[in-house]
Amino acid sequence: MVIGTHSFVSSTLKEAEIDLNKIQITPYQRQMVVDIAKVIHEFIPISELALRGFVLRSVKEFQLKYKITPKEIADRSPLERKEAMKIGFSILEEQLARVLRNQSDRSILKEAMNKAFEYYVDNFLYK
Repeated sequence: MVIGTHSFVSSTLKEAEIDLNKIQITPYQRQMVVDIAKVIHEFIPISELALRGFVLRSVKEFQLKYKITPKEIADRSPLERKEAMKIGFSILEEQLARVLRNQSDRSILKEAMNKAFEYYVDNFLYK
């Protein structure tokens, strides 16, 4: 199942695209953002740039809430990084849910987050 582009508030999507270049992360983390956005895009076919912006917004919110830098996260153990990413994906899901026009699409959004988290674990956690 896929959420249609009309299901999101378009002005918020544009804002997320603009936010993309405002957050400082390592090149490795930037690649992670690109890849995770691609996985989410399979379920939510909005602009990949907007999805990247939302992913980065969730990173920023996590960093501010827990007062931690990208480097500090990268230096943590795999278990600690996995727990941090669970929180990050929860933040991302909430951000995307806030701009959903139809809350009945929430189950598709949840599935997208689960698949993206699995992708992270399989492709980035132990590298």
